[in-house]
Amino acid sequence: MTAPIGKIDASASDVPAENGDWLRQYAALTTGAGIVDFPDATVVEHTGPDALDLLHRLSTADLLDLEDGQARDTVLTSDRGRVVDVFTVVRLGADRLLLLSDFPPPAPLLGGIDRYTIVEDARLNDVSGRSVRMALIGPAAPGVSAAITGGKNLIPGQALITPVSGTDVLAVRRDWPLLPRVDFVVARESATVIKSILEDAGAVAAGERAFHAARIASGVPHPGAELSEDVNPLEAGLEHLVSFTKGCYVGQEVIARLDAYDKLQRRLMKFSAPANVAQGLALTSGGKRAGHVTSLSPAPDGDGFVGLALVRKRFWEDGSEIMAGENTPITVFVPPSQVLVGTPGG
Repeated sequence: MTAPIGKIDASASDVPAENGDWLRQYAALTTGAGIVDFPDATVVEHTGPDALDLLHRLSTADLLDLEDGQARDTVLTSDRGRVVDVFTVVRLGADRLLLLSDFPPPAPLLGGIDRYTIVEDARLNDVSGRSVRMALIGPAAPGVSAAITGGKNLIPGQALITPVSGTDVLAVRRDWPLLPRVDFVVARESATVIKSILEDAGAVAAGERAFHAARIASGVPHPGAELSEDVNPLEAGLEHLVSFTKGCYVGQEVIARLDAYDKLQRRLMKFSAPANVAQGLALTSGGKRAGHVTSLSPAPDGDGFVGLALVRKRFWEDGSEIMAGENTPITVFVPPSQVLVGTPGG
């Protein structure tokens, strides 16, 4: 059985290769369809006539035009503009939303919303304990997912509830910048059946090492590594989840100033390294601080390591060379997640 994905030690180079074959799993995620378990991910019901409007006023994306059967990613930030949670809002009816997050536990998301729920008719219900999320990632993911969706090939941002083997399954298409991704939410007791159906349709079970190698290749930030209250959405490469036209939300003034006055001093970059460099390791140039490492993976082609780092502004050009620690030179690149952004929030 492959390892589930949760809050991670992002320096994945020391993680044993699941099933002794992480490269096969990585190939499935990047050229076929790989399925990844998120058993501890957050799943929250948000109901009531004011729920959608409340989330629109609290988070970074424009949500008011979200229709039934649609999903959109957004960011909940603190009053300092820092990331509290990155989550998907799925509209399942006039007064029913489902909130999906890779952040465990659900307390920050629940607390961040509840804090500002005053007179609104909106209720939160944490169903994480009885739900399981799994993600199907890769070019073949939309086709393979049809084994669950009754032959329907979801388009990005589409959500569908369908009965499978006596249980209702939610399917949500939420692509990465370079790779299709379809998430499934299912009752915990039915997860094994749904996963077996996907594997029979051609999906390959992928574990932690392969998953992090694939997301690093696309420049996708992850909780416990790039996403925390130490960074803001612009630093994390999440500009495509921020509306600069919709007006106020929590932390909006800080984020707007960073954008309007070009004050962003660091951002997420991809890098290559000839040797292992630990998560959190300082990056320097000429003895001055240049950033720090956030994630690391062995390079799938066997040539050293690749990773993500928060890097200071003067090193944002492709090919910039800086030092990791005292002895390891690394080369920095703009990650695909910032070159090919998703649909803006408004």
